[in-house]
Amino acid sequence: AVYPCAPAMFGPTKIQQLVEVGEVVLELPLRKPTSGNEYGCVPEHAGDGHGNGIDNDSAPNRPSLLNEPGEAKEPSGSAADSKADQGIKEPESRVGTQDGDHAVIHMVRRGMCPFQEKAANFQQVAGGLIVVNSDADDLFVMSEAVSGSTNANDNEDSDGDGANSAGAPPLPTSVLVTGSDGEDIIRRLNAAAELMQSNANENDPVSLV
Repeated sequence: AVYPCAPAMFGPTKIQQLVEVGEVVLELPLRKPTSGNEYGCVPEHAGDGHGNGIDNDSAPNRPSLLNEPGEAKEPSGSAADSKADQGIKEPESRVGTQDGDHAVIHMVRRGMCPFQEKAANFQQVAGGLIVVNSDADDLFVMSEAVSGSTNANDNEDSDGDGANSAGAPPLPTSVLVTGSDGEDIIRRLNAAAELMQSNANENDPVSLV
């Protein structure tokens, strides 16, 4: 499935970054909102082990995250080759680290705290963040934190990658999806998880007495 989304004006989708790299593409396992922290207003840490959603490469219908509505990943072949021949820089991917809980995209719901605070709360554990809008059909660009705020989320490097002065990893690539699309993604994750559990149960050893 493909879902339209709107980028955030902070982290890797900040204007300065997008001008330089052209686009940001993530292809990572997706996790639905964490039980007890669905709005993402509490910091998540590596090793918390929530384990919700689908987080392995064998998961069916694993969604991809694109930073622009309707954006498509560049296919391999002559079109990509011609770009290289013309000296056009290929877009870079922001995928975070490829180990443990960090190599995932987390979902959170809109509300309760600022968008950039949500991203900062998942800075240690996720490469991407999908915010599910409270409105069923609305999409808009998520704004950067107000200048002068004392929130640690605002301590970004001047190059706009979202890494702060304390050496923390960049903020996850963050996008907003409509409420109806977000709920559809969550339904798909739940269905995939149920299917995987059903298949696992069918393969459980049977004891005959």
